[in-house]
Amino acid sequence: MLPTYMQQELMRRLSPERALVMAKSVGLDPASQPPALDRQIDTRLKFNGSIEFVATICCQDDALSVPCRLTFSVDLIDGEDAETGELIRVVGEAHQTLHALIPTGEKQPVFEWVSIPHRLLPSAAIAKLDDKVEELARIMEDSRPRGR
Repeated sequence: MLPTYMQQELMRRLSPERALVMAKSVGLDPASQPPALDRQIDTRLKFNGSIEFVATICCQDDALSVPCRLTFSVDLIDGEDAETGELIRVVGEAHQTLHALIPTGEKQPVFEWVSIPHRLLPSAAIAKLDDKVEELARIMEDSRPRGR
């Protein structure tokens, strides 16, 4: 069996057409969407969404890249910028769940979302995700009609 890093490099080097042929030859439908992710968070808060990213897991000199999704529900509250003293909107109450899309080893379903703990990620990655959640919530708030 080829090591994972070689498998990933082969896929990177294949043309999109060849990768499509290979996927179909082993019974995978490239046009199918990933399975739905059951929302396991409280969506009563004002701003809900998700952030997709890839996590690379290394173990015993092998690496595997796994698609992940952070699902969030947050409220924004008034806060103060520590540097300028200006009033800004910051995350108040928040609920988040983290999932990875993994192969099941079965024909149906081929992939499934599994919950993973935040503690599995480096603290810098968690901070970046939190910043992205706050940024998306501000964008959502700014895009709403005023007066609501």
